[in-house]
Amino acid sequence: MNKKVSSVKRIPEWALDPFEEVLETFSSVTALLDVSHASIAAFRGMPNLVKAVMETKSAEDLVDYSSRLKSTEQLAEVARREIDEDHPLLNALATVYCWSILDSFIRDYLALWITRRPSSRKVEPLQRIRIYFGEYESLNPHERNHYIIGRMAEELGVNRKHGLYRFRLLLEPFGLSFKLSNNLERDLIELQNVRNIIVHRNGLVDRRFQDACPWIKQNIGSKIIIDTQQNMAYYLAANAVIVNLIYEVGSIYGVDYEKEKAEWRP
Repeated sequence: MNKKVSSVKRIPEWALDPFEEVLETFSSVTALLDVSHASIAAFRGMPNLVKAVMETKSAEDLVDYSSRLKSTEQLAEVARREIDEDHPLLNALATVYCWSILDSFIRDYLALWITRRPSSRKVEPLQRIRIYFGEYESLNPHERNHYIIGRMAEELGVNRKHGLYRFRLLLEPFGLSFKLSNNLERDLIELQNVRNIIVHRNGLVDRRFQDACPWIKQNIGSKIIIDTQQNMAYYLAANAVIVNLIYEVGSIYGVDYEKEKAEWRP
C-alpha cells in the first residue's frame, strides 16, 4: 500500500524512521485483512473436504469424523455470514486500530520532535502549559516529553475536536500543519467518531455521532456496520495524514517531497 521513505541526507534518521514504521504498520494491517478475507472465504469449502475424507474412513472412524463435520459446518456458516455481510467484525476491529495508530503517532512524533529539536520548546502553547510538578518529577526523561505534549493537548482542548482539526491544533505551533481535501477530512471525522461508538457504545449510533457525522443517515440506537470499502477509505485518509506530515517535515529541512508526490500518493 505504501512505499518506504527514501533517505535524504539533510533529514536526520530520527525524523524519518517513525514514518517508515507507521506506514509499514498500515501496510501490514491491510495485508492481514486481505489474508483474513481469503482464509474466511476458503473455509466455506471445508465441510466438503471433510466429507471427502470421510468416504475413505472405516465405520469406526466415522463417529469421530461426524463430530468434526458438524463443527466444520458451523464454522463454515459463520464464514458464509461474515462474507455475505462484508466482514463487519474484521472491519470494526481494523477501524478501531486505524484511529489508535494515527492518534498515538501524532503525539509520539511531537514528543520526539521536542526532544530532538530543543528550540521547538519555545513555541507559545508550550510556554503557557501548566505542569503538575509531582507528576512531572515522577517520570523518566522519555515520559516527560509525552507528558508535556499531553498537557498541551489538554489545554488546547484537542480531545473535544474532530478529524484533522484535532491534529492541526497540535501540529500548527511547530510549523507542521497542513490541509487535506474535503473528502479526506470528512473520512477522518467519520473514522474518529465510528471508532468512538464502537469502543464506547458497542457500535450504536447516538446523538453525538449524528451531530459529528450528519452525512451518515442512521437512527439513534441503530448499529453502525463498517464495510470493506469504508474501512479502506479510513486507512487511506489516515495514510494521507502521515504522507502530508512527511511533506511538512521535509520542508523544514529544505527537502521538497511534493516533487515525489507520485511515489507517495496513498
